[in-house]
Amino acid sequence: MICKSILVRKEQEIISLILHFASKIDSIRAVTLEGSRVNPNIKQDIFCDYDISFFLDRQSIYDFQNSNDEWLKVFGNLVMLQKPESMELYPPDLNGWFSYLMLFDDGVRIDLKLIPVEDMPFYKDSEKLMRVLLDKDNFFSPLNDPSDSAFFIKPLTKQSFLDCCNDFYWLYVCVSKDILRCEVLLANAHLNMMREGIFILLSWHIALKQRNFEFSLGKEYKFLPHFLSKAQTKKLYSCFNLGNKKQAKKTLKVLEKFFAQNARGIIDLYFRNTFCSLPYRKEALSYVKILKNM
Repeated sequence: MICKSILVRKEQEIISLILHFASKIDSIRAVTLEGSRVNPNIKQDIFCDYDISFFLDRQSIYDFQNSNDEWLKVFGNLVMLQKPESMELYPPDLNGWFSYLMLFDDGVRIDLKLIPVEDMPFYKDSEKLMRVLLDKDNFFSPLNDPSDSAFFIKPLTKQSFLDCCNDFYWLYVCVSKDILRCEVLLANAHLNMMREGIFILLSWHIALKQRNFEFSLGKEYKFLPHFLSKAQTKKLYSCFNLGNKKQAKKTLKVLEKFFAQNARGIIDLYFRNTFCSLPYRKEALSYVKILKNM
């Protein structure tokens, strides 16, 4: 059986479609492109989405929102559409903004936001990773080059390190209790929260070794394995083995040991004269022993 290859539209074609549409609609005052396609530190591939924002008055947003969705076909043949702000199950959280998440039959994905023009100052201040495609009123001029500085590794301070350890070992106790109750789903949820701690810790470790905190490890730390040894990556992935009580118990043990190992590494590199032991570890493990004897 021969699989027919799909011809994916080029970026220039997609941008031209968007600009042609926006230039004809007077109420659309500006258009921006955000995210991975403007990030100079991201390797571009055919899977990169198009994160687009249209800026227009609230009445026009209302009109688009309450019309049928036929106008979206100008961007291609839709396979699937999601309108998060129209959902009942998941309440909207964009505070007056409206979005269309579109999947097309050539594999292209466009995430389109409709943003009120009065929110442009807030957008300009908060969204640094973007490029202006159309600006009918010259609002965005002057503008700095796109930057992913908002996603740089969080600064390491004594308090932030203590907070990371405190939160991790607090959740360690929660997972231990979940396992004792045989509540595997809740243990899984708490383990997911614990992983954020190990991600932050590993990012600090990498930044200290690189002597540089001003870079990003990507969305959900996706580039983290690029900076780890094969053994570290294998250990990290083993922290995701779940499915039953036995696996959850083993994962908790692996995750805690991995966290402790890397936390001690940070203490050696950065807090040698501040901490003589790993904060909160002894207390959390002692409390879990109490739980197991109850």
